[in-house]
Amino acid sequence: MKNEVFLHLHTKSKTDKNCLKTKLLIGVMNFALFACNFEKSEVKQAQRGIIDLRQFSLKSVSLQGEFAFAWQKVASPAEMKKVNTFLNIPNEWNKYGYPAKGYATYSVQILLPKQLPKHLALALPNVATAYRLWLNDKKVCELGRFSTTPDASLPKYRKAFFVVADSLLKSDTLQITFQISNYEHFRGGIYNPIFLGDADVLHNNAMKTRDLEVFMLGALAIMMSFHTILFLYLFRKQTYESLYLAILCGLVIVRTLIVNVGSQYWLVLFPESSFEFLLRTEYLVTYAMPIFTLLFASTLIRKVLSQKFLLFAKWIGLLTILLAFLPISTYSYSLNWFYFVLGLTYLVLLYMGVVGIIKGYKESTLITLSFVVLLVFSILEILHHQSIIYWDYANWGLVGTIIFLFIQSFVVSYRVSRAFTRAAYLSDNLKKEVARRTQELEAQKEALEKANKAIEQVQENTMASIRYAQRIQNALLPSNRNLNKHLKEYFIFYQPRDFVSGDFYWFHARDEDFYIAVADCTGHGVPGAIMAVMADISLDYAFFRQEYKDIAELLAAFDRELIKLLNKNVNPDEEPAQDGLVIALCKVNKHTKLLTYTAASSPAFIIREGVLIELYPDKHIIGGSIKEGKEFSSQTFQLKENDMLYLFSDGYQDQFGGEKKKKLGTRRFKEILLEIAPKAVQEQKEILEKEFNAWKGNYSQIDDVLVMGIRF
Repeated sequence: MKNEVFLHLHTKSKTDKNCLKTKLLIGVMNFALFACNFEKSEVKQAQRGIIDLRQFSLKSVSLQGEFAFAWQKVASPAEMKKVNTFLNIPNEWNKYGYPAKGYATYSVQILLPKQLPKHLALALPNVATAYRLWLNDKKVCELGRFSTTPDASLPKYRKAFFVVADSLLKSDTLQITFQISNYEHFRGGIYNPIFLGDADVLHNNAMKTRDLEVFMLGALAIMMSFHTILFLYLFRKQTYESLYLAILCGLVIVRTLIVNVGSQYWLVLFPESSFEFLLRTEYLVTYAMPIFTLLFASTLIRKVLSQKFLLFAKWIGLLTILLAFLPISTYSYSLNWFYFVLGLTYLVLLYMGVVGIIKGYKESTLITLSFVVLLVFSILEILHHQSIIYWDYANWGLVGTIIFLFIQSFVVSYRVSRAFTRAAYLSDNLKKEVARRTQELEAQKEALEKANKAIEQVQENTMASIRYAQRIQNALLPSNRNLNKHLKEYFIFYQPRDFVSGDFYWFHARDEDFYIAVADCTGHGVPGAIMAVMADISLDYAFFRQEYKDIAELLAAFDRELIKLLNKNVNPDEEPAQDGLVIALCKVNKHTKLLTYTAASSPAFIIREGVLIELYPDKHIIGGSIKEGKEFSSQTFQLKENDMLYLFSDGYQDQFGGEKKKKLGTRRFKEILLEIAPKAVQEQKEILEKEFNAWKGNYSQIDDVLVMGIRF
């Protein structure tokens, strides 16, 4: 086997609810206890620069203790035998009163046993920050560029694996000498253990470390992707637990790839990464984790922390993150602040868990146990970093965090599953509930005419059901969060005649375009709402099948899907359903502002600099009778800055009112839009509502009203 220096990372390498929680906890604890099943190293302490290994087998030995030390000297191996100054390693030299920046020579003599492994190897840790390695009197490698001056030094942030040549093992003593320079890191010298032993054993330990971390990185990546999808596509309300959990997974992934107590797989992927980038990125993601953990916990155990406290915590978290952008030499000071913030974060997390358990919040016990696991494993890693306890595998923070995130992912997924089960139940029972109530009203009509009290009771029950249907229908509409993400400025004046509406608006974004539509279904109230729900489902189905080249074909596909749905249970000898809708559908490129418009009997208005431009639709309806040869056309329009686009149903202009009880009319509707177009969008909505109510006066609203305005 040839002498070579390698990166330390090589190319090889949950009956009942309580029972489920118990199995989950046992499983993750078994993972933590047995995942790191490495060949245990024997710790041998050097005394005055000498380690006696003559009575030991060299499988894996951790070289620690008193190493000969010469400060600000480039001493040869022979000169180091005469040095009477000794420093304990692993430990940075600045803990012994020396400046962090400078250069020095370390040396240790090892008395070897007679029986050596077939191949003897050294597993070298990150050394701050550049060094030359000598074995006996021979320089065998240099990592980074050792220098006695800052300008000539080149730091490196990586481990190394070195197989000792047989020619260096002819005597019974092996002298290991390091000439180390550090002008960049706040820690100088050798602050992690050096391992000497059988090359196969050390290599297998390195591969087990790499394989374990790759497994955990894969699990984290799956969790991050799953919860990102949950947040982006499934959540309608302002709930952020999946977002925070995805961010935490991402932070842990980056830290695991870089941190020096792990396998540093990043350097396999990006071997040319600079020392400053690696160290700054490691501290940046580490400093960001406490605040995101706290924000995530606050979404799981709600109403424990006040909004003022959370705002204060966010500012503290931002300050901590910004510390990572200071010079690397200041990290020794900012690390103390981080440990303080981390300690406070754990106290708050435990407080939240205890309060949640006392108040009987769901899953609080499981969440609190995950906080405890995270705390214990973080302490283990901190003890290693502070040179109090040394581990063969010291990336305990990763193990603790993945257990924590796995438990939290289970909790969030369980809650999402429960919410969707409830939503599915409500959706499946909406039509049945409306039909059942309608039958009850018809059957009791004669009796209700004789008993006013019974009428009032049934009406109350019916209205409760309709309000319930209203909440479900509103849940199908595009969320404000999604609209705000893609639209610069907009307003929606949405006023159903009854609690539920036959009008609806629809929105989706894909790549560089967004698609938006306003539709007016036949009927209003419950029948109109059911028709609107069926139309929304059909339009979604046509959109996501992507069997169209342009939006005119999308509208035609929507027409076919709705007709198919409306006539699903119609026998051949029965008359087809005549229900349908009118719709205006637009596609807008977010960058070029090119508008593509297609419509079925629903015009659109564009107002530019006081001029109203009308886009005319095709004279068809969506659904209705089964008509062969329906063709839809599209037209394009180049929008400019501050153009206003208006999409609407006919409910506004068809409203009866005024002194003569006549329709408001399209002409007056256009005049109102021209008057309000230069104003802010929210002011436009307020004026539209005020004008509508003033025109309607004491008359009843005759139809659902929907007007949407978008400023570009």
